[in-house]
Amino acid sequence: MTDPKPTPTDDDGDALWRRPEILRRVGLGATTVDELEKRDRFPRRIVLSPRAVAWRSWEVRRWMELGPDGWQRDVAARDQVRVA
Repeated sequence: MTDPKPTPTDDDGDALWRRPEILRRVGLGATTVDELEKRDRFPRRIVLSPRAVAWRSWEVRRWMELGPDGWQRDVAARDQVRVA
């Protein structure tokens, strides 16, 4: 018998979370997440295939700590560091 595939834990900063997991964790609907993402107020998705997207777990956890406004400021600050 083979061991089951391990599942990422909350401590796994490299985990990718698919849409159902995102919606469950943040408590928002898909349309709200999409609108926040368009306005740079939610982490950007990663396109896995034409029909599959995911988000980096560490970015979503950071968003949950900061909220939409804090996330937007955090991203802007990181972009400034990259430009300098």
